[in-house]
Amino acid sequence: MVYENKSQPRKGDLVRWVKEHRLYVSDEYGNAYPHNPVYEFGIVMEVSHVDANAVIIFGFTPRQLIIGDIMKDEIEIISRAPLRLYIATPDEIKKYEK
Repeated sequence: MVYENKSQPRKGDLVRWVKEHRLYVSDEYGNAYPHNPVYEFGIVMEVSHVDANAVIIFGFTPRQLIIGDIMKDEIEIISRAPLRLYIATPDEIKKYEK
């Protein structure tokens, strides 16, 4: 049986983080709070072997690799990847080329 920490990221996880907020609201004391967040989404490409919270993410909108920390950057795991990802061999890729 394989035990895993559900909060730890792994390759292939779909993640999101707050990029900005559309507006801020205030209370009766004048304190402003962020409201209506705008999220950025990406796929975890690599997880550090030293710190399990350090990840490299491919962001969908910027189309760039982003280095982040799951805890410090408040990156949320939306969908978990399977424990073993299937990677096609070069022969299998050639089979589907036109």
